[in-house]
Amino acid sequence: MSHQPPATATVVFVVSQPYVPVLLPSRPARKYPRFAQSRARAAAAQPRLRNANRIRALLAENAVRAIWVAWDDSAVCWDSDAALRRSLGAKFGDVSVLDEKAHGLVVVIGETWDYVEKFEAYSGWIRQVKQASDIRLLNSPETVEWNWNKRYLLELATKGGVNVIPTVVLEQPLENVEGEVTAAVKKVRAEKWFGGAKDGVIVKPVVSASGRGVKRLGKEELGQHLGSLWNAHSAAETNAVSDSAVMVQPYRREIEEGEISCLFFNGEFSHALRKVPRSGRFLVQNGRVEVVQSPKLEWIEKAREMLNAAVRVGNLSGMPFKARVDTIVIDGELWLMELELIEPELFYRYYDGVENFCNAITKLIQEQQ
Repeated sequence: MSHQPPATATVVFVVSQPYVPVLLPSRPARKYPRFAQSRARAAAAQPRLRNANRIRALLAENAVRAIWVAWDDSAVCWDSDAALRRSLGAKFGDVSVLDEKAHGLVVVIGETWDYVEKFEAYSGWIRQVKQASDIRLLNSPETVEWNWNKRYLLELATKGGVNVIPTVVLEQPLENVEGEVTAAVKKVRAEKWFGGAKDGVIVKPVVSASGRGVKRLGKEELGQHLGSLWNAHSAAETNAVSDSAVMVQPYRREIEEGEISCLFFNGEFSHALRKVPRSGRFLVQNGRVEVVQSPKLEWIEKAREMLNAAVRVGNLSGMPFKARVDTIVIDGELWLMELELIEPELFYRYYDGVENFCNAITKLIQEQQ
């Protein structure tokens, strides 16, 4: 039986509480056949558990330990690198992580898919890590803060030269909602593209994830929707997103042919996917996902240019460690839908990209040490 080398570094994957995998300890299948069978059944029932076990095994081959914690776990302290190490050592019973000189420590944001519902708490956590300054968070707090507000699309279009679907941002009125709705509709109607938007418009919150709050409307429905949305936000709980501005875009039928997503780890292209909405729908969430076996080189380079523009326009400290560039093809060219730089779904189950991901983490850690 092969033995793994002792860990010289730890990667902390930060996720939402429901996505903390219950990892089973490794035991020899011959000696514990019933345990091996239950382990196999559990893994088969949980795709994310299979991914977590693969990540853990691949990183262990390079003396890197993988652990998972919830971002709002009160047992984990984010005040500093030293405080984080102490709390992790206590939580997992591992004293090796306490050695700051000999043991590397990197934190990777995983499936924190509840951050919109808990936005004030989540943004407070990001600020805490940012203030600590010596915690290595991937992607960086600055990148996360820039990316969670979709106004970045306007910056990329006006300052970065990126092909972005025409976008109008409408701010939440502080008072006189009815009058502001009238003014907002007038503002959208004044856009050059509005007259040609025969298939309606898309309205989405500037802070949202996984298609939450996204609506496709007829042009005449816009005013009623804005009124309902803004009136409802006035009664929202304090932990909800404080920025209730929305963005309005023309609906593009090209989305029905599929969204092209290019994934990059540590600046290196990993794989590409086509996400196709279900019949009669426009959101790609829960639709069909296909691996693009031989993506066009110009697509990869164009997606990379979009990432470079984000680094430049957003004044980011460097290329994001993990990134998903979501685009559609219009007249043969890629147009940006969104940059996913916080907690992108990496679609391991559709492509054997776990190795690329783990190799990127290992390389980053080795460069640090």
